[in-house]
Amino acid sequence: MGPVESELRKALARRTPPAGFTSRLMEEVRADPPPRRVHWRWVAAGAMAASLSLGIFMQKQHSDQQALIEARQAEAELLMSLQLAGVKINQARDAVWRSGNRGAEQ
Repeated sequence: MGPVESELRKALARRTPPAGFTSRLMEEVRADPPPRRVHWRWVAAGAMAASLSLGIFMQKQHSDQQALIEARQAEAELLMSLQLAGVKINQARDAVWRSGNRGAEQ
């Protein structure tokens, strides 16, 4: 048997406890404060703060999406208006062109 093994056996050998050990141990056990309680109010406040933050984030995302939809609708309306204006300008140009050609024929 090696020196480490003999020291280990000596350290782990059964010994009788000193006098009054049991009473001192029981006093310490009784004197220990009860385990800490979870402060549910703080947990609830944290959950409320997290859900509020998530709600604000989701509302911001929704409003951004709504603004994008409105911008695309405005763009489509603008393009439609420009196309209509182009048609009207072409019609007016053609009308002027026709009236100018009639004057030249006479």
